[in-house]
Amino acid sequence: MSFKRWIGFTPALMMALALFALANPAWAADDDDGLPPGRVAEGEKVFTQRACKGCHSIRHKGGQVGPDLTQLAVRRKPEWIENWLRDPSLVVPGTDMPTFEWESDQELADLIAYLSSLATPVDHRAIVAAAPSPEVAGERLVGAFDCRACHRIGTEGRSRYPDLTRVGAKIYPEWEATWLKDPQAIKPGTFMPTFPMDDRARAAVAAYLHTLR
Repeated sequence: MSFKRWIGFTPALMMALALFALANPAWAADDDDGLPPGRVAEGEKVFTQRACKGCHSIRHKGGQVGPDLTQLAVRRKPEWIENWLRDPSLVVPGTDMPTFEWESDQELADLIAYLSSLATPVDHRAIVAAAPSPEVAGERLVGAFDCRACHRIGTEGRSRYPDLTRVGAKIYPEWEATWLKDPQAIKPGTFMPTFPMDDRARAAVAAYLHTLR
């Protein structure tokens, strides 16, 4: 007995399912979990209508409760952003971020498109190659990824997450580089993202952070 016949997928049944899907496009579409294409201009309207700026800032102008969202798309993948916006508490239990009732997947897709449009791509290899030292490269990478969206360094940034002003006196560069490579492996459930950097770039960031004392 063949595997297909054992699980019931005879040629006749497969043909019947195909005909049913063609006759019922809505049923077939339900099997596709992807979001529709997002519209940046409409997403900006959603951002305003949902009063997102009450908690979040764009280019460091706006609310200070949540992270600045300008470089969100270089720190997080679209799938993560979608999951977060659908139900933040499933991603980070106990988060202050509310769960919104979205009118449609289109509204959600539009917001994600707008947030993604804000980001400036980061070429970490070019930044490292152009810098006169690892420490300078690390400082530039911290700025490019906008780590101050969550962390405070000196008088700039947020204090919600660890203050990095004197982190160099507390943590070895080797540990910091390991942490940057895979934060979830060290602290499962952490809000800290895995940044798209190679080992050389991570070492540069760690070298810069080690100068903060």
